[in-house]
Amino acid sequence: AERNQQQNFVNQLSFDLGVSPSLAGQAFALQTDTQFKSLLKELDYSAQQYSEYRSTWGRNHPKVKASEKRLDFARQATFDRSATLLGGVNAKVLHTVNLESSPDRSRLFSQLLDAYASLKGSDARIRELEASASLLDDKLRILARESKELQELKREYDLAEAVYTSAAARLQAGKADVFASYPVIQLLTTPNSPIQQKSPNTLIAVAGALAGCFFVTIALLIIWQRAYLINRLLQQKD
Repeated sequence: AERNQQQNFVNQLSFDLGVSPSLAGQAFALQTDTQFKSLLKELDYSAQQYSEYRSTWGRNHPKVKASEKRLDFARQATFDRSATLLGGVNAKVLHTVNLESSPDRSRLFSQLLDAYASLKGSDARIRELEASASLLDDKLRILARESKELQELKREYDLAEAVYTSAAARLQAGKADVFASYPVIQLLTTPNSPIQQKSPNTLIAVAGALAGCFFVTIALLIIWQRAYLINRLLQQKD
C-alpha cells in the first residue's frame, strides 16, 4: 500500500512537471555545469531584451531583428551544450530549464527525486519481504512435517507408557511379600574383616596333596606290575 501511494505521487508529480524522475535528476546535473549556466544567463538576458525591443518597436526594426538573432543563437548554444552533456532527446526538454531562477520548480524537482528514491526503496523492501516470506514458507513446511512426526512419536510413547504401567501394576499385584515369612533382620554391629585366615589351612592342604600323590603312585605301580603279581599268585597256589 505504501509503495502504491508513492507510485501514484511520483506519476502525478512527473505528469505535472512534464519530466520523468530520470530527467529531473539530469536537470540537477545540468545545472552544475558552469558553461550551461552561463548560456542560460545569456538566454534569459536575450529573451528579456527581445521582449523589451519588441514591445517598443515593430518586428522589422533593426534592434528587434538583432535581438531576435541573438536570442536564437543563445537558444541553439544552450541546446547544443545540453545535448553534449545529456543527449539530443533529453536536451529538447531540459535545455531551457533554469532551476536557479525558479526556486519553486527546483523544490518540486527535488520532491520528485526524493519520492522516486523512496519508491525504489519500497521496491527493494518488497523484494526482501518476498524472499523472506518464501524462506519462511519453506521452514513452515519443514516444521509442519516435523510436528506431524513428533505427534506420532508422542502417541507411540503414550501407548508404550500405558503398556508398561499396566505390566508393572500386574507384577506388583502378584509379587509376594517376602517379609511376611522372613522378618527384617537388623544388624546390631557393623561386620568387620577377620584378623587372620581360618580356612583353608595350608598344612592340611599340603599333607592332603602329598597323601594323594602317594596313593596315586602306589596305584600306578600296582597296575604296572599287575601281570607279574598275578603270575606269582598262581605259582604259589600250585
